[in-house]
Amino acid sequence: MSQVDQVVVNGIPPAVNWRPGTGTYTLNSNCTGTAQINNAGGPQVNLWFVVVKRGKEIRTVVSDPANASTSIGLKVE
Repeated sequence: MSQVDQVVVNGIPPAVNWRPGTGTYTLNSNCTGTAQINNAGGPQVNLWFVVVKRGKEIRTVVSDPANASTSIGLKVE
């Protein structure tokens, strides 16, 4: 997989807008899964997700030491 992200920490925007990343994911038959993303210039991000709304939305949780965040991704037609 490939993706871009932008993470704001304590109100401070990142030095690079839209940091690119690549990685792998596993999707289970119950629409849950895990992913590992390697971002340029940063540590690997491990996340857990669920696919909802017939594949049009993904909800993620990142829970690594010292990091915790959630996100919602929407499919763009």
